[in-house]
Amino acid sequence: MKVKVLSRAASEYTRETPQDIHKIKRNYDPTLHPLEKAREYTRALNAVKLERMFAKPFVGALSGHSDGVYCMAKHPKKLTTIVTGSGDGELRLWDLSNRDTIWKVVGHKSIVKGVCCSPTKGNLYFSCGTDKTVKIWSPDLSGQDPLSTYIGKFAFSAIDHHRHDPIFATSGSQVDIWDENRSDPIKTLSWGADTINTVRFNQIETNILGSCGTDRTIILYDLRMNSPLAKLVLQMRTNAIAWNPMEAFNFTAANEDHNCYTFDMRKMDYLDYSPTGEEIVTGAYDRTLRIYSSRQGHSRDIYHTKRMQRIFCVKFSMDSKFVLSGSDDGSIRLWKAKASEKLGPKDYRERAHLEYQEKLIDRYKYLPEIRRIAKHRNVPKAIKSAQNTKRIMLQSQRQKEDNLRRHSKKGTVPYQAERKKPIVDLTFHGKRRMGKKKEPRLVQHREIYQRMNFLYQAATLMTTITSIKKPKQQQPSTYSSNSLTQSSSVQQEQVPSTKSKTRITTTPSNSNTNNLASLGRFYVNTMKTIGKKQVLRIDPSIKRTLCKRCESILLPGVTSRVRIKSRPEPCYQVLCTECNASKNYPTRKGYQLFSEKPENIFRSNEL
Repeated sequence: MKVKVLSRAASEYTRETPQDIHKIKRNYDPTLHPLEKAREYTRALNAVKLERMFAKPFVGALSGHSDGVYCMAKHPKKLTTIVTGSGDGELRLWDLSNRDTIWKVVGHKSIVKGVCCSPTKGNLYFSCGTDKTVKIWSPDLSGQDPLSTYIGKFAFSAIDHHRHDPIFATSGSQVDIWDENRSDPIKTLSWGADTINTVRFNQIETNILGSCGTDRTIILYDLRMNSPLAKLVLQMRTNAIAWNPMEAFNFTAANEDHNCYTFDMRKMDYLDYSPTGEEIVTGAYDRTLRIYSSRQGHSRDIYHTKRMQRIFCVKFSMDSKFVLSGSDDGSIRLWKAKASEKLGPKDYRERAHLEYQEKLIDRYKYLPEIRRIAKHRNVPKAIKSAQNTKRIMLQSQRQKEDNLRRHSKKGTVPYQAERKKPIVDLTFHGKRRMGKKKEPRLVQHREIYQRMNFLYQAATLMTTITSIKKPKQQQPSTYSSNSLTQSSSVQQEQVPSTKSKTRITTTPSNSNTNNLASLGRFYVNTMKTIGKKQVLRIDPSIKRTLCKRCESILLPGVTSRVRIKSRPEPCYQVLCTECNASKNYPTRKGYQLFSEKPENIFRSNEL
């Protein structure tokens, strides 16, 4: 005989100790929870509100420098140790846990432009400055004196150390590769004539070196080659570059057009606005610090304080939990990477609850109310005004391109991808892969230029007609056949025939002359209006023949007078006889008018 009974294990519903949580049985069948989405939406809304409520990113400030902090480096093996350099040549070693200075020294006579640490020897610190020196420091061994000093020919702007080998790179007028055991650079790399601002070693492909210069270029070098690897030219100058620590072929460039660009060194024809690493931090001249998330073009968060000045260096801590920034006010500020993150230990239940809230926010982040609260930030008035100005500029640029494309022949103004707009030129292994292609030189907007040319010629004709002298009054005279009777305003022509015919024609009077002059000025005004509406540039040689005040055609000897003046500078003056407006144009010394040149003057006896 078979009997079915209900059996339960006591361990499934009883607590081992009184401090344990009561075990609750739940059925996750969605048909039993019709209000599941409503409850989750409410929880997500509460979670995003709590996140903004507890968003207090500022941790503390490290004070001690008497000048601005312009460079910073973190210790490769110690989480709480960083080294900084200031504008007065001072170097300081900091302990982040105690927020105090461990070691300090005045190492350079001028501003310290770069510092770095030796990855293999953690107690060695390298510094370079505009005093043309590179110094190696070891607080444990040498104290206040440098271990080694390297003297260069030019001022240095940046320094970085190799991941494994005892070599380091400096930038200035060129990129120099130094060996720690030699006093002269072992290799010199250059491509172009401008100053190199930043130099960075790749931490995975350690033979790859990246640099950016004042000529808007980003150059990649390979230490195994004698020639540069690639050269990229952007529309504006790049101030700093950083390699992705997880993906060797990606690097990010901070540009002066308010954007950060992430490139793939294998194919740099395109760029991505969002960083490919997990997070990237930037410090700007607008006194703000921004953190960017993965695969997002806009910043995840923005940090600022009332006393913080322009930021010149930023670093992530080795555990990516904190962000360090050095500003012009001489302070180093410590921030949380996540503004609402709780500092200190968290138990399992608290961590699970926070992760559940993050998942809820991520699930409902596109709903209007949650998106509005999550993206809300209080920024200074100057930042808000700059954002509005930039938005207006971008809208105007797009509107201008649309108008130009709408009023042009189809195909003459093609669409350009946003990822290609900042790139001007690309050279890879000495071969040009991208740039301005040579296209047949065709006249764009041919019909519009023809219309403007017709108006200009018509205005010139009207001005020429009004300049003709009026005929003198004569007494009427009678001739034989085809006799002509002239007067000041009426001209009669008699034709000998059986039936006499009389044809009457009129010559221009004063009122007609004024009407023609006004018509010529109207043509000039119409030509200018067409050029402005179509965003077309009128040739300067044409502009010089137009009076800006009365819009008359300036014909030498007719409607204008030209004089050569040698003081204070050689120039020729064009005076409009209609409105007495004058304009000076620079010219070379000894310039003569065409009518005043000796070879163009003929005497009466020579004719």
